Amino acid sequence: MKKILLSISLPIVLTSLLSCANENNLTNNINPIGNNQTQTFAAKSEFDNLVQKMIDKRFTFADKDKDKKLVFAEYKRLESEPEDIMKMRFDSVDKNKDSIVSYDEFVTDESRSSNGFLKLMFEMLDKDKSAYIDQETEIDMVVEIGYITAKSSDPKLTRADVRNFHLSYDTNKDKKLNFTEYQVPAMTYIVMASVDPYKNSFKGSVNLISFSSIVNNLKNLLKK
Repeated sequence: MKKILLSISLPIVLTSLLSCANENNLTNNINPIGNNQTQTFAAKSEFDNLVQKMIDKRFTFADKDKDKKLVFAEYKRLESEPEDIMKMRFDSVDKNKDSIVSYDEFVTDESRSSNGFLKLMFEMLDKDKSAYIDQETEIDMVVEIGYITAKSSDPKLTRADVRNFHLSYDTNKDKKLNFTEYQVPAMTYIVMASVDPYKNSFKGSVNLISFSSIVNNLKNLLKK
């Protein structure tokens, strides 16, 4: 199943990922951090704030004329995918079929997609399918993909920094990360790597960081 999913363009995968059977297994194994619901809610709030930052960066980057809506020519800048794939994605996000993706439509879709994207990443990293990132080789891979993703945004960033930040979310100190513990640091590095729309000159044709580019980087790392 995973080989089929990963061979399909990522934007299409993300719309159906939440219905995948593997998700049920993953969700059933997510435990509250240290069985402390306060910490779990805090992590969720922090994650939601990061997702909103990423969404706003991506929308502002794509909205070249700053009219708070996206036509297809703007929307397709978000991912370096074939135009026909991006058009399918655009049409699925455009719920009222007015040939425009509004901010609200964009937020709804990107919120769902970002969660599906991280679940896909977690499953790829969890090579022994234990619902935890627990082997040293798995943690090394988490560190490497975080470093590759964010190093251009922070030249002083080191792999040790990435490792320490990820492990700081292992709040019950069991030396492994469940999906809840993985989410915040993973999304932090994605937000770091996203284009700053307030500084970007919009000279590039696509966003400097995209979901598909991160997945491709991870696939290449897993082949080594």
